[in-house]
Amino acid sequence: MRTSLSRFVALVLLLAFASGCGGPKIRSFDVQPVVLCGPEAVHVDWDVVGDARLEVRVDPAMSAESAGQLADVPADTLTFLLVVERRGKEAVRQVAVLQIPEQFTRDVVFRTDLAPDGSLVAAGEVDAKWDGFEIETLASASGREITVEHAGRQDSLADDGVPSSALAGLPLAGAWILRTAAVEPLPDRLRVRVDIRCRP
Repeated sequence: MRTSLSRFVALVLLLAFASGCGGPKIRSFDVQPVVLCGPEAVHVDWDVVGDARLEVRVDPAMSAESAGQLADVPADTLTFLLVVERRGKEAVRQVAVLQIPEQFTRDVVFRTDLAPDGSLVAAGEVDAKWDGFEIETLASASGREITVEHAGRQDSLADDGVPSSALAGLPLAGAWILRTAAVEPLPDRLRVRVDIRCRP
């Protein structure tokens, strides 16, 4: 009986010692949203083992074309850096957040393909991270008439680049289809210029 009790106590002490000797751990680190519209608030949450500190670095206005199918978005980048210290060791994790102005104008761009009906079609999707933005106006930026299908609605844009507000209020994110006549020279991309603003 004493031997069993001794082994049990030794096991408890061993587990306690093992759990107390580990280094820092970052179980989770979440920053939302990853695209900010104007002065929108950021929610930061983490679960760690050790002493945590949060650092924020601001890198002004850089191109963010990779964050969806938008050309040259005027984005500041906020880098949230979580540093956890324990027993002389550090664990580090970072999340980058794009901060976009409340209103700006940029192009939505997709590569073209010939459709079975002989028209030129450019289709693609603007990433869901742009849910916080909506369309104010659209205009052709390709020097040709373009028919736009987006969010269940359709609009025809003149070749002279005059803006249309027919799709005003629709979310920027989602699937887009751009169509134009297959008239030479055939462009490898179609562009529509979008006046963009924060969604209320």
